Amino acid sequence: MLPLFREAFDLTLTTASLLISVLWYAYALGQSPGGVLGDRLGARIVLTASTLVSAVTIFLVALAWDYRILFAATALFGFATALYGTTRFTVLTDVYSKRDGRAVSLTMAAGDVGNTLLPPLAVGIASWFSWRAGMGFTAPLFLCMGLFLWYAIPSGSLRASDGDGTSASDGGDAATADGSSPSLRYVLSSILLGPVLIATAIQFLGFFTWQGFTSFFVTYLIETKGFSAGAASTLFGFFFLGLLVRPLSGLSHDTLGPRRTLMGILTLITIGLSALSLSRGSFRSSRSRYC
Repeated sequence: MLPLFREAFDLTLTTASLLISVLWYAYALGQSPGGVLGDRLGARIVLTASTLVSAVTIFLVALAWDYRILFAATALFGFATALYGTTRFTVLTDVYSKRDGRAVSLTMAAGDVGNTLLPPLAVGIASWFSWRAGMGFTAPLFLCMGLFLWYAIPSGSLRASDGDGTSASDGGDAATADGSSPSLRYVLSSILLGPVLIATAIQFLGFFTWQGFTSFFVTYLIETKGFSAGAASTLFGFFFLGLLVRPLSGLSHDTLGPRRTLMGILTLITIGLSALSLSRGSFRSSRSRYC
């Protein structure tokens, strides 16, 4: 939808990139509060609340009449969805403790189905009505899924704190040896040491590349390669056909371990991006720009 935003609000590439950055800065800021609330309130409340608030904020994005409103609503949407991010994984790893790699991979694959189908669907709706409809039609979907989560996740579910530093999922075991919650110093020292620091660096660099690619790939196809918006968004959807690979990566995680799996995945990503950057040629469509 970024090319449509640029046209509607007369955004330059610099301003458009700032809009994407605002979305993900807000998403980053919401991760830690999401984890804390998940520990204190439980997965059911946090996941449901995140989904319902996301419905409201995406509706505000669709109603934005000024670029400042667009930026503010985008930031709120990023923060609201971030509350969902951490808790969804803790639920899966608690329920499927012996097959957590496969459980997470299948969940991510389901998300990729949406990532594959939604871009051409959104552009198709935008071409028939407006970009506001192409964005706003997802708000009712968020509302429906919020209600579904409320009934699907048991009351008093996993990792809800009972107020004295213990967790409902661990049968009353203390979070630390003395029964108190881990201190900020302990958390920071754990993050800045050894394997966690390396994993964090890989995550940071990987998502830096991923965000740069996904944010402007459609714009690149339209403005540089001459694709129509519909064709570009459909091709962009193909990027998420990794849903076919995710179950295999989960199986590899459980059998070969995370190190070999990660090395294989990063190698394939490097080869794919290198091949894309070296590709030549263009595609000129005789169809309407947004058809």
